[in-house]
Amino acid sequence: MHESTIQIRFRDTDGMGHVNNAVYATYLEHARFDWYRTHFGSKPLTDFSFILARLEIDYRRPITLASQPVVAIWVTDIGASAWTFEYRIYDAIDPGITYAEAKSVQVAFNYHAGKKETLDGELRRALEQEREEQG
Repeated sequence: MHESTIQIRFRDTDGMGHVNNAVYATYLEHARFDWYRTHFGSKPLTDFSFILARLEIDYRRPITLASQPVVAIWVTDIGASAWTFEYRIYDAIDPGITYAEAKSVQVAFNYHAGKKETLDGELRRALEQEREEQG
């Protein structure tokens, strides 16, 4: 499991003082990018051709400016062309507080051909290693 601390920006909030629901997807994107950077350093993302195919978010509790969210991300499934990350956004001060739970599906994609391709190479090995370490 990988964890990413989120810095809430004032612009993330709505008129009610809560982080806007759409911003949660940005926090998940930040965690995915942080996961890739942790595994592949400064390699350009263009070395790994994939698309985000699905995103599900279950909102559990509002995030406010006083919150200190952390996104935990882990690999749950790896297929021939796709893999699944699951997430939990929780509070750094009180880890028992869950703000959201989510799931995303990424698909290896050939942009030139405009279609999915086999998930292989360094990315597949990193995903498999991460899943094995989770037990």
